[in-house]
Amino acid sequence: MSKAASDQLRIGVVGCGNISHAYLHNAAMFGDVRPVACADLNPETARARAETFGIEAMSPDELIASPEVDLVLNLTIPAAHFAISMQALEAGKHVFTEKPLGTTVREGRKLVETARARGLLIGSAPDTFLGAAGRHARRMIESGAIGRPVTGTAFMMGRGMEHWHPDPAFYYQPGGGPVLDMGPYYLSMLVNLLGPVHRVQALSTSAHQERHLTAEGPLKGSRIPVGTPTSVSSLLEFASGTQITFVASWDVYRHSNRQIELHGTEGSLGLPDPDNFSGVVSLSDHGAPWQDLDTASLPFGALNWPLEAPDRGNYRMLGLADLARSLIEGRAPRASGDLALHVLEVMEAILTAGETGETVMIEPVDCQPRALGETEAEEPLEMTDLDASAAAAIRAMSEAGAPSLADLTPEAARIQYDQGYAGLQLPHEDVEEATVGTWEGLRVKIWRGHGAPRSGGRALLYLHGGGWVIGAIESHEQICRRIANRTRSVVVAPDYRLAPETHFPGGIEDCVKALSHLHERAGALGIDPTRIAVGGDSAGGNLAAVLALLARDGAAPPVAAQLLIYPNTDQAQDGESFRQFGEGHGLTTREMAWFRQHYLPTQEARQDWRAAPLLAPSLAGLAPAAVVLAGHDVLYSEGAAYAARLEAESRATVRCWPGQIHGFVSMSALIPEATEALDWICERWGSSSTDLSPN
Repeated sequence: MSKAASDQLRIGVVGCGNISHAYLHNAAMFGDVRPVACADLNPETARARAETFGIEAMSPDELIASPEVDLVLNLTIPAAHFAISMQALEAGKHVFTEKPLGTTVREGRKLVETARARGLLIGSAPDTFLGAAGRHARRMIESGAIGRPVTGTAFMMGRGMEHWHPDPAFYYQPGGGPVLDMGPYYLSMLVNLLGPVHRVQALSTSAHQERHLTAEGPLKGSRIPVGTPTSVSSLLEFASGTQITFVASWDVYRHSNRQIELHGTEGSLGLPDPDNFSGVVSLSDHGAPWQDLDTASLPFGALNWPLEAPDRGNYRMLGLADLARSLIEGRAPRASGDLALHVLEVMEAILTAGETGETVMIEPVDCQPRALGETEAEEPLEMTDLDASAAAAIRAMSEAGAPSLADLTPEAARIQYDQGYAGLQLPHEDVEEATVGTWEGLRVKIWRGHGAPRSGGRALLYLHGGGWVIGAIESHEQICRRIANRTRSVVVAPDYRLAPETHFPGGIEDCVKALSHLHERAGALGIDPTRIAVGGDSAGGNLAAVLALLARDGAAPPVAAQLLIYPNTDQAQDGESFRQFGEGHGLTTREMAWFRQHYLPTQEARQDWRAAPLLAPSLAGLAPAAVVLAGHDVLYSEGAAYAARLEAESRATVRCWPGQIHGFVSMSALIPEATEALDWICERWGSSSTDLSPN
């Protein structure tokens, strides 16, 4: 379904803590939502997050009142959920909140009733039950794989927070505890699978009156008083008749219980941790050995988090994206306020039953989410719609009938590329001065932008893309001229040697040589040598990233900044984006394999961090970077992973153009966002007196 930007639900994020990064990063996956602003009680935190994702920083009150915001994503602490959500509803905004909906059933009910009265939607995390594991388990149950569910268990057990959290006192006071903290994940999954709960019994206790804080930090060694049960055993009877034992405890050193098991008249079903979107779902038919299905191959199942070393699926924003789609389709959202309110009521009933020893009855409500089918997960929700101009560019290139580069010799590929790139680009800008020279046998071209100072100026060594096999100074001259003018700088581009005539690391050696000569000639060019940056796109981004690493380690002259445009950072070619965008989005997986074979013919070379900077042991101490990503790029996953590692070191500002394809910055005649992206990276570098501020 193609949608214009004006049709997207405009999201304003209140609360810019750690979890906001996952939501904002994942927004690029969904075509119906578009973050436009963020706010935090700490304005600096909001500004940093806004800069990273290319959105506007506001105060919470400004954001909630803004006519540019359609939905408020409430990522504040639980104690503030009710106040922020109510303020947003009263301002006429839809709301999606992190769990829980409120701290009491009374708060949750008022939010749901207010939303309904005002004709607004309210939704709430968790949305993990919409992930690959939850969907597959739901299909198994609805297909009768285990017959009628009769009984089951759910175990959330561990040692609590004090061994890793530097200040976990609030977890052990009323409003905290294992039921309220982790219960939403387990109970939302169970309601998704079995329907609503209608009767609750429970026992509760605490192993210790105090907890000993062992996590590193200023409070290490202190004692934390316990004011809420830390072990709760409950029996839940669902309206369907299924009975589930749910144990939530922070008093367990070790156990061997599966997180969720369901047992029916025909078999048994095992589920992974409901705090994750994916994992192994196991089925036993009439007592046969478990048959395991790893759901990583299903939509919203691939391991994608943390970006720098994925070990789990994290698709936070999925529930909000479904809410946005529900507005279009005129249906209830799946991660709805009604579901969150019912889960909150069940948790409150568990704590009440545990305290009083009495059975608590709950009025069943129709809150079981409509199942999310695989086709619906694969198509309407999976990724942002392709930008219309990018789609037109792909069609134009396809209609031209040119063969894939992977079917050509390197010589023929260069001819084809050289004949085609000019038609994709706007006319070259006039610059103050353009010269061609040779530095120790290496051809270079130098552009002095209008207004560039004759002394103490900044310079950029720009390395062209082309998979280390094609491309040249001339193919990227339009980019270099615009950067020179927009940043009032000197831009230098070397014609580094290409493969297969020169394999790795020949191209890198040429780039080090060019950087060395640029430093030596800084005075003659009117450049301050402490203000020299490196940059490039695609394979050139790979070379620029490697140069920055070499400069940090003293193996190349120093650099002040990195400008990386959809960089190649890994040679494994197995990222999620290879599966999603390997065909039909411009650059293909076959062509990437062709480039790699010519530049890196050996496995040893492919595992060298100078070929795959994502493999570098550390990114600490690097020059700050501005990173441009394209959401429909076969290289997106590895570029995002590298950017995330840079962000973790506070060394990067990252912006993704979610509807764009690989190479879009070089297609300015066809894709308007090419100029926007290039101007953004110019602004990030050219407006800073320190050459690039990471945040």
